[in-house]
Amino acid sequence: MTSGDRLHDKVLSYAHAEIQIILAGSANPQFHFDQLLRTLGAFVHCEIVTQDEADSILTEAKVALSVAVQNIDDLSRLSAVARSDEPDKT
Repeated sequence: MTSGDRLHDKVLSYAHAEIQIILAGSANPQFHFDQLLRTLGAFVHCEIVTQDEADSILTEAKVALSVAVQNIDDLSRLSAVARSDEPDKT
């Protein structure tokens, strides 16, 4: 395996780790998505990954971002309902 192959594998591992961070519902999934988008663009420019590989990864990342945002919205609604069910302590 050449150093270029190892770098390629590390980039793919990084990308999939970033997708897992997005899915985990980090405090700011949009930040991680944007970071991945910029980084992949640089790796394509340097010919470490192909545009097709980057597009495939970004498709996965868009789905992950959508899921993360939906989960955050759901948690916000549940939190609001829980707060509204609390008795008034005044």
